[in-house]
Amino acid sequence: SPPLWESFLPVGDAQSGDLSLPEVVGTTPNGPQGLNYQVSKGSEITFTVGEQLTRFPLPNDAVVRTIELSGELNFDGQPSMVDVDLHSLVSDQSFRGRMFRDSPLAVFTVNDLTDLPPEFFSGGIIARQVTGVLSINGVDVPFTFDLEVQNGEDVLNGLSRTVFTWDQLQISVPTARLVVSVDDEVSVQLLLVAEDR
Repeated sequence: SPPLWESFLPVGDAQSGDLSLPEVVGTTPNGPQGLNYQVSKGSEITFTVGEQLTRFPLPNDAVVRTIELSGELNFDGQPSMVDVDLHSLVSDQSFRGRMFRDSPLAVFTVNDLTDLPPEFFSGGIIARQVTGVLSINGVDVPFTFDLEVQNGEDVLNGLSRTVFTWDQLQISVPTARLVVSVDDEVSVQLLLVAEDR
C-alpha cells in the first residue's frame, strides 16, 4: 500500500512538491461576489529543499507538506492571514517532519489585497506579486509572493510561490544522521481553497 503521506495530495506532484490551481467546477461568476473568504478543505502547502542523503549517490529534493491550514482571505482592505500547523508536516522520510520541530505555527499575512481587476469577477485567473510577512518563532520576515487567483462561483482558488533561506527565519539548517547536506534555499508553494463567507 502507498505511504500515508500520499493520501495528503489532493492536488500536486508527490515527487516535486509542485502544486497547481484546481479546475473550477460549475458556472463562473457573472458579477461581484463576496470579498471575504474562509480557508477550507483542499488547501495545502509544500516546502521543498535540496538535500544529500548518505544512502543515495546524487542529491534529491526533500518535500514536506501539510493540509492543516486555516485563516481568511479578504479583498476589502482587511488583512488576509493563513495559519500553517508546522507540527503536522509529513514526508516519505519521518525525520523531515521535524524540519520545523521548534516552530509549531507559521502565519502568512498580507495587509492589502484590493485593486481587483475585472477578470477577478468573471472567473479569469489573475496573476500578480504580493508582499506579505511570514511570522515564525517570534520572527517577522517580509516576503514577496508570486500569486495566481481564480474566483469560482462560491470558491476561491489561490496559488502562491516564494523562496526563503534558513538564515532569514533565524532557524538552524536541519540535521539528521542520514543527511549529508541541506541547501540554504527552501521553495514554498501554498495552494488555498477558500469558501465565500
